[in-house]
Amino acid sequence: MFSPPAQLARLGYGLHPELKNRTQAAIVCLQPNPSSYSGAHRHIFFIYTQRPSLEEQALFTLTTSVLLFTARLRRNLPDVDAKMLALKWSCDLICSRSDVPTRSDLNPLHPRIHSFDVYGLDMSEQTGSSSLSLLAKRKRVEGPDGASPDSEPIQRAKTWWFDDGNVIIQAEKVQFRVHRGVLSYHSAILSTMFSLPQPSTNDTSTETVEGCPVVPVSDSAMDWDAILRVFYSSVLFLNGGASPPLEVVFAMIRLGHKYDMPHCRNEGIRLIRSACLSTPNFSLSPSLSISDLVQFSFEMRLETVQARLFLYTVENPGFPEILYRGTTSATGKTTQISPSLHPTLTLGREKLWAEMQTHLFSYLFKNLDSAGCHDTEECSKAKLRITCKIFTPVPQLGYILTAWDPDLFGKDLCKHCLAEAKATVTEGQYTMMKLLPKAFGLPPWECQKDLNF
Repeated sequence: MFSPPAQLARLGYGLHPELKNRTQAAIVCLQPNPSSYSGAHRHIFFIYTQRPSLEEQALFTLTTSVLLFTARLRRNLPDVDAKMLALKWSCDLICSRSDVPTRSDLNPLHPRIHSFDVYGLDMSEQTGSSSLSLLAKRKRVEGPDGASPDSEPIQRAKTWWFDDGNVIIQAEKVQFRVHRGVLSYHSAILSTMFSLPQPSTNDTSTETVEGCPVVPVSDSAMDWDAILRVFYSSVLFLNGGASPPLEVVFAMIRLGHKYDMPHCRNEGIRLIRSACLSTPNFSLSPSLSISDLVQFSFEMRLETVQARLFLYTVENPGFPEILYRGTTSATGKTTQISPSLHPTLTLGREKLWAEMQTHLFSYLFKNLDSAGCHDTEECSKAKLRITCKIFTPVPQLGYILTAWDPDLFGKDLCKHCLAEAKATVTEGQYTMMKLLPKAFGLPPWECQKDLNF
């Protein structure tokens, strides 16, 4: 049986007493599909006494106090670095990749381990105290002048820096000095984190700024700026019932899900559903385009809006070229749709083309001689003109959501053919909407879920 390194064996004896009672381990081996799970899931995971909520588990007790776990994720877990904040707040373990088990050590434990990333734990015996740091492997990126981004100075947020704030959130290279009480009110996870025993003010291992502890997070500074606008300035969004910009809505959903902020998460989902009931209007979000919305819905698994967003994408006159050159916002920002979505969109368009002819515009292809038409010659010419307008040079999928218009769908038809056209288009649009999710490989409308990881 694999024997853990001495550093791991000492894990249970160096932790803060309060944490020792709550944890069995602080080492994780997992590498989920990056297209299905956020990068946060590849951080160290704080394992409570209760076993983690996984469909498939591979758990092995290495010592009485250390538990090594590796598993294939089959359903959603909260973003793990959010839970790591709770552990980081009280203790800091110095990590060293040279002190961790190798794959050859892990293979005998369980044959179904498919891939892993390991973070080692090394207790410091000199200081007598422990601290925890997240050491997610990151690719080194250099700026145009050859300097590393790590050398960039940390900036204070222009708006969200309160002199009476008592905690500093650092996202990327921006620090926000805010209030624990405000964060705790909105987030159950952050509330739990702040309730843990706090480090001593004399503890030099804990980073502070002006006496406030610094809590680094892996989120973007833009998201934190947006969510703090909701916390501190939500009254600005009440002007005439105007919806907040989509950047704010994105942050409400993304951080609301990650940090367990149900009010922000649910309101964000309601707003994005409302925005997608018709072709999205980007007047309040000039830095975004349709590709940003598609990417976000894919990232957050927002099934209830994906079908409509996919339809808006494939009906674009520039499709499929926009898959490769992206779409450009009003501010000039270009966003490309993930290549993993390209087959879904391309095949979905082909399916919708066929369904349009079968369900929506079948009246254009009927034999007029036996249809009760009052003027077969004129109606034949009229139907040919309508067919050319709708189906050339390619079928116009935008008509799936276009309300009945006699000048568009029945111009110059006789009274009998006009009535037939109206009935066919009205019923066909209902059928097309029912079939829309299936065309893109999504569950039926009644079975769809948001945040369905």
